[in-house]
This record gives sequence, C-alpha cells and structure tokens, in this order.
Amino acid sequence: MSFEGIVGNNEIKRLLQNLIDSKNISHSYIFVGKSGIGKFMFAKEFSKEVLGNSNGEGISLENNPDFLIIAPQEGTIKIDQIRQMNNKILEKPIYLSKKVYIINDADLMTIEAQNALLKTLEEPPEYALIILIAQNEAKLLTTIKSRSTKILFKKIENKELQKFLEDRNEFDELTENLLNVFDGSIGRAVSFKGKVEKYVEIEKIFSNLENMDIIDLFKVKDKYFNKDEIIDYLEYINTIFIEKVKHGNFNYTKNIESLENTKQALIRNANYDMSIDNFFIEMKGNE
Repeated sequence: MSFEGIVGNNEIKRLLQNLIDSKNISHSYIFVGKSGIGKFMFAKEFSKEVLGNSNGEGISLENNPDFLIIAPQEGTIKIDQIRQMNNKILEKPIYLSKKVYIINDADLMTIEAQNALLKTLEEPPEYALIILIAQNEAKLLTTIKSRSTKILFKKIENKELQKFLEDRNEFDELTENLLNVFDGSIGRAVSFKGKVEKYVEIEKIFSNLENMDIIDLFKVKDKYFNKDEIIDYLEYINTIFIEKVKHGNFNYTKNIESLENTKQALIRNANYDMSIDNFFIEMKGNE
C-alpha cells in the first residue's frame, strides 16, 4: 500500500494492509483522531487500494466514477448531500466491483443527515465501502458508530514530526516547546509557518520571567501578541511553563493556573487587554 509519504500511525498502516491482503474489508469505517494527522490521506490511499485491487487494475481516484468524497458545505454536511450519496450508492459499480465513499469531517453532519446515512448503514450494498473521518466521534449518533468499525489515529510523535518538517525545510528553527505546541499535527505545524521567529522570542521571554519586570511584559503584548491568535500564544506559553515545572522550578505552577484562567476568560469573550494585563500582573505576583 502506498503509505510511504504519510507520517506516523504505522500500526494503522499494517492494519489496513492486512485488511486488503485478507480481503476482509467491512462496509463502514470511522477514522477518528485530531485534525492534521493524516486521516484523510490514509482514507484516500486505502480507497485506492480497495478500488485498484477489486479487479486487479489501478484507476486514479480523480477519474473514478466509483469513488466520491462528501465534504461540509457552509460548515455542515446536509441531509441532501447524504440523500444524493444514498441514491448513487444503490447504483452498481461502473468499472470495478467496489464503490468507495469518504465522508470528510463526518462529525459535522446534521442529525437529519446522520439519520439518512443510518438507513444505508443498516442495509449497505455488498460492494459499498463508506469511510467516515471525524475529530469528535461524540457528535456521531451511537447507532452510526455501532454499525462502523472505529480506527483510532494517534498524534504524530515529535521525532517523526520534526524529521518530516526538517526534510521539507518547513522551518528554520524548531524548539521542543514548539513541537509540543504542534501536538503531533502536521496541519497545526503548517499553520505556524512564518511565525516561528516570533514564537522563539516569546519562548525566550517567558522562560526567564524572573528577569522581566511588569513594564517589559506589557511591551510583549504590543510587540508580539495578536488578538486573533491569542489562544495559540497562551497554549505555547503553557508548554514553556510545564517544562519549567518539570525541571524543578515549581514557582511556575501558579503561572499555569493563571494562564488557564486567562484562556478560559478569553474564550468566554472577556475583555482582551484587561485579561492579558491581569495575567501579567498575576505572574509577577506569583514569583
């Protein structure tokens, strides 16, 4: 199977290969895991193998009438999309002995769409394979989950992620804290591209709070922080504080609590400037 270009989750690579080799493929799978770790790429490669092996020929997905991707429209997957899929799935394969449907971001299906899908999952055609891709399986109906085989994807290990990014020259500098913020997600790492220099500077500042006065911290907000990305900044600073505690600097424990309170306040739409200023004041008071 052509998984060489996909990073991580080697156990799942072996699992899917065994399913292909044994021809023991179920009618429905749920690929579950956080965003940006390769679930969609795995689904496409699995689909290629299922379709290609069904009659011994390899046919590109792009030109294959027996393959379809369903994706959210305006933030949700609607009942009409699933109804169209249900109608198409009843038509026998055109070129091959299999039909494959990927429902990307399946946890964004409306309840009505999920109920429509359930009708197909209850009595699926023998030639059909449906792959649901989801971050939050709790949003899927229990009846859908009970009729599908769940495959749980793990986040990518820091070493694997670092090698992948370095091989592609994605970043000039990668610190351990930055890798921790990526949290095993290539998608999240890519979203940080072009911002690394700023994050490295933030790391230097918040790793040496004892050498900063409150005026210096207020300047940090104006120079480095961006209101639209403040949650990302706070999560990054949190990894710095955690590392300090791991190395015996327990003064940073209270800073972690202050940071979490600030993050939750901002999520609840508290005043940005006041929340950040109070956070800085609390940190200096925690010393």
